[in-house]
Amino acid sequence: MKYLMFIVFAMLTTGLSWLLMRPALNAAPEIDGGVKDLSSPAPKQISSKEITDINTGFFLYDKYTPSGQGRYYRFSVHRGEGGEFILTAPGVLNDAVVVDKITLEKVQAVVDRHGLVKLNGMDKVTQGLPGEYAPMYLYVDYASGETLGFNIDGNPDCEWGYELLSLFSQALAERGGMQLLPPEEAFEIERFSIEFNTGLISCAYGMLLDADKTLLIFRSEYDMAAQEMISEDYIKSAPAILTAVQDAIEKSGLAMLAAGMGTKYDINMPHTPDGFMDIAIDYKNGRQIYVQAEKDALPPEWEAVREQLRRHLDSVFN
Repeated sequence: MKYLMFIVFAMLTTGLSWLLMRPALNAAPEIDGGVKDLSSPAPKQISSKEITDINTGFFLYDKYTPSGQGRYYRFSVHRGEGGEFILTAPGVLNDAVVVDKITLEKVQAVVDRHGLVKLNGMDKVTQGLPGEYAPMYLYVDYASGETLGFNIDGNPDCEWGYELLSLFSQALAERGGMQLLPPEEAFEIERFSIEFNTGLISCAYGMLLDADKTLLIFRSEYDMAAQEMISEDYIKSAPAILTAVQDAIEKSGLAMLAAGMGTKYDINMPHTPDGFMDIAIDYKNGRQIYVQAEKDALPPEWEAVREQLRRHLDSVFN
């Protein structure tokens, strides 16, 4: 009888200790490199377009400063006591400004343009990622009672994040709040020189002054073997042309890739027949992008960047 009672007692204590050690059902362990998934079913369509409340946060690389580094931004729009919409940027500034419905309509346009409703209900992040990949989130309430909300791994190059940053920054600055971004003119290129050498053909783009002191944008192709010019094109510089060049730089990903590696990636080696890339871009706000390297010394991503940049630059002339 004593032996039987011992067996029962051992079974009970073993079972109890198993229960104590067993993790809670559906718990998501938070470990470096692990994934925490608390996603829940949510509608992937929202009928309302009338936003009443916004909370969002994201890390973005700073495309417009010499450092090329970034920061985490948070923005909130909520109803005030009088029914007005109040925009704040928690953790960045203490200012609170009143915005109109047009600002909220522009936010909805960003949601629609990037199809963000498809992320509704997602709450899935990877633990232990670098700071620039900290979770990014967006929570929106609508007048209809519908909601949009997600929390995902960050993307420091996120297009919708840049659009919201630009939108909220402009709204704050126009209403006397802190200016988070430089004025538009600070984004303009002051001068640039870009050369790609494939070993056989050298393609160059840049700016020069003609005899009449007129600023020109040029494109040329040079045959390295024959040592002769294949083609030359010149167009008179104008704000629209420089804007197109800037768009080409941004669309190719050059600015972000250079920022991710530092604003200067410089390998001072004699040029070889295998090809090289020389890029020097100066902005009016002091930001600079310099790249000088042999083809074989560049990371694999630069190959795609070079081809995209060349294609976009050619489109300026075409």
